[in-house]
Amino acid sequence: PDKRSRLRATGRHAERVQEVAKTWVRQGIDFTMQAEPDGNGAVTPAPGALGKVQALPKPCKGGYADVAAAPDATRAAITHSACVEWLQEMPDRLQEGGTSGWTRRNYLGDDLANGTAWPELKAAGLAPVAILGADSASHAVVRPFLDEALGDGAWVAADITAAAAAALPTDTQRIEPMDIDQFTATLLFKQHFGMDIDRTFAEDFRKLQRGMLVSALSPSFLVTGPLRFITARVLGLLAGVDVAGMPRRRAKLLPKLSAALKAKFGERYNQLSTDQQKLVVSGFLDSMVFAGGQMVPTLIKSALATLYSADSKARTVPPGGVKLSEDNADAFALEMVRFVPQAFQVNAINPAPKPGKAEHEAAVVAAAGFDKTVWSEDAFSFSLSRADADYERLSVAFAEPAKCPHSAKDSRNCPAKSLALAMLTAYLKRFAVVSGAAGSGGDAAAAWECSVAPDKLDLGESFVTSDVFTLTRLSAPP
Repeated sequence: PDKRSRLRATGRHAERVQEVAKTWVRQGIDFTMQAEPDGNGAVTPAPGALGKVQALPKPCKGGYADVAAAPDATRAAITHSACVEWLQEMPDRLQEGGTSGWTRRNYLGDDLANGTAWPELKAAGLAPVAILGADSASHAVVRPFLDEALGDGAWVAADITAAAAAALPTDTQRIEPMDIDQFTATLLFKQHFGMDIDRTFAEDFRKLQRGMLVSALSPSFLVTGPLRFITARVLGLLAGVDVAGMPRRRAKLLPKLSAALKAKFGERYNQLSTDQQKLVVSGFLDSMVFAGGQMVPTLIKSALATLYSADSKARTVPPGGVKLSEDNADAFALEMVRFVPQAFQVNAINPAPKPGKAEHEAAVVAAAGFDKTVWSEDAFSFSLSRADADYERLSVAFAEPAKCPHSAKDSRNCPAKSLALAMLTAYLKRFAVVSGAAGSGGDAAAAWECSVAPDKLDLGESFVTSDVFTLTRLSAPP
């Protein structure tokens, strides 16, 4: 009976994997999903960020709430003020160690990742985790290099503008998701590694990225146990995701990236130990796969989706939609970062919130972006009327308060905030220009036909960023 029960469970898992894969393809969630066991061991994609925020319990005194979410029951900072306070505290608490210091688990947003995406770290006896979940000592090795490659002063605005013009020539007739992926990958590989890449490289990297995302965010039994062959087959056939080939692609790419970092940083990189070099190159690849390399193209695609959405159920966009022109692209980009949170929460383990009891804690930065007490009553609406100063003062989307004022290497904020915003803004401005919406008062969306029906772009549930989302020109180029 036990054997028959296990076989039936295996069959149910296989059917559910296939069902989820079909859902990914149909809904176009672009694999930024939460894959975790539910009550019967099945795998479920996460709802959109807005739905998740709206489903959170009301915070108690102090801006916190207890959130019962697998795999960790969480004490979550939900209000804006609580998130700011928690993020400000995090760098020092991670440094404390002992019985009071915080620790990290391998979280990517609100998803607890398994270690399958970092096989070379495991083989070297290092923790197979993303740099986002690394311990303080490992993080301190990698962070200075990321700051130098991606921080303010590391990039040139004119280069980003030129890249946007190259990605969107005046006579562009069709915009596909891979075009956006290539635009962002070209800039980010140059910034991270000093590498010039072509379309073929960008396409191969996209395959690696998807394989790492699905592998890392899936329950381990689906990608390491006997079911891994079924998982690989189903994802390969229905979703075009090569999970089985991910380790091979990663092993092939890492030596090239290490050589590029040696050329970029010279003696500083050469002086690192072998293990430290592994941490740095892995951390840089994590940035490409899980951070900016995933965040920026998703934001661009979501911005284009917003232009065509007929969403009214959640009242996330004004009646009749929003219009993009060259002059409002800056405001559009800032609102997209608030409205389409790419990191749902930041996590840590507090070993002693109560005597003898460790607790998982998180700052739900997505919720802070919809806090009506600071963003006004229209916080759940997409608005281009917010002041730039409010975004500068209130944004926590990049974990800005986690910048450590006395030790840069211990900062846990995103080092590439300005770069990400510059890339998003440059693309939107160029899109407006080639669409005939230069200057103010134009409507860039009017020049294109969207391949996804407006009523399917339900921004209250999930942001459509799939590989079937394309725009085809309707009018002649300006």
